[in-house]
Amino acid sequence: MWISPSKGVMTFSQVLLKIKEEMEKGYNHDSFRLMVGCDSQTRKNTTFVTAIILHKVGRGAIFFYHKNTVRKIPVMQKRIFSEAAYSLGVAGQLADYLSRINLDVQVEIHVDIGENGETNKMLKEVIGMVAGSGFQCRVKPYSVAASWCADRFNKSETVLSNEYI
Repeated sequence: MWISPSKGVMTFSQVLLKIKEEMEKGYNHDSFRLMVGCDSQTRKNTTFVTAIILHKVGRGAIFFYHKNTVRKIPVMQKRIFSEAAYSLGVAGQLADYLSRINLDVQVEIHVDIGENGETNKMLKEVIGMVAGSGFQCRVKPYSVAASWCADRFNKSETVLSNEYI
């Protein structure tokens, strides 16, 4: 299940329909950026949060996120490649859907890596993985879907009110 802070719990199909609806409302007037990013946190297990952001440039944004917990992955490199793989999977489904309904927007993949820190050693490989899959790749500090949105909801223990459940 996916979560929208404003709409509550949604299926992926409902997320796709909401994105379509928002784009069709302003398609001729607005410019859109569609971003997908993932972040992971390891405690007892590893939790991945994948985020989708539809940025209506100059008019705000809507976003959705999905949490997935797996057995602990202690190796950072494996987690980073898994984050990219989760993002690519969602982005591929989004791109296919948008193509089928004739909405032309480039899906960006945002990865939680940058030139500073431990992850800089993986920069070329992860960017190559994303670009080789046909998507534009954004890294820190421009990777807001991963380094802000997914990270925020991975670190929080956000609980939805009963109205969404």
